[in-house]
Amino acid sequence: MTFKRTLIAALAFAAAGAANANIVTSETNFDSAANGTGWNGAWNLVPATTKNPSPASVVNSSLVFTGNADNAAVRKLDGVQSSDVFVDFSLQYSGVLGGNDFVGLWFGNSNGPSIGLKANCGDINANPKCTNDFFVRTGGSDGFFLAGSDLVAGQSYQLFGHLYKSGDKGNDYDRFDAWFKNNTTGAVSSVITASGNNSLTQFDTLGFRSVNIDNNVAVKIDSLRISEVPEPGSLALMGLAFAGFAAARRRKRG
Repeated sequence: MTFKRTLIAALAFAAAGAANANIVTSETNFDSAANGTGWNGAWNLVPATTKNPSPASVVNSSLVFTGNADNAAVRKLDGVQSSDVFVDFSLQYSGVLGGNDFVGLWFGNSNGPSIGLKANCGDINANPKCTNDFFVRTGGSDGFFLAGSDLVAGQSYQLFGHLYKSGDKGNDYDRFDAWFKNNTTGAVSSVITASGNNSLTQFDTLGFRSVNIDNNVAVKIDSLRISEVPEPGSLALMGLAFAGFAAARRRKRG
């Protein structure tokens, strides 16, 4: 089963990481566009024009999105990745999200695997039960939403992902597990797995895509880490997330 495969992989990587202190491949806290370790150069931010501000900028130690571009912020890793990758970053937004507001971290290119925020609300009066969710996908425009995310303006969230190859139908990154922690309330979600084939077998570039960010909405990203091995805190949250996932499956079967 997929969730067992990921948990076993995580435990194996954690055991390997115990003998290897350098478990984080690349990280940044966005003190500047060039801040961090494990990168080949600084973040490439789409420049502002006379009509439009820059869609992304580094402000007060955060990467802030107030506009839109497929390659709003792009950065190269200090090396090529072709094995399992763990990612996590914090996210917080201000303003009122509209239908299909989107900020996603992509791997390889803007059509590759991605993870981030995708709002579904649109007209709250027409759809009062809508939610603004985290999403994960292995490519294209379809995706899977993380149950229970229902993001709230001003609250801080930590989003986690495990991008890997199942080997079922080739050598591409065809699985992407995701879960999150609400840093404000302490709640931890269950895990969802996106699946689907693409042509990405290795990558050395990642970036953020933003869509429909307007009307004074600002999405802040901070504390981004790309790892070959999950850090202990991430592993502990993964265990809680999988426990919730397994419990949900048992309830569904019952």
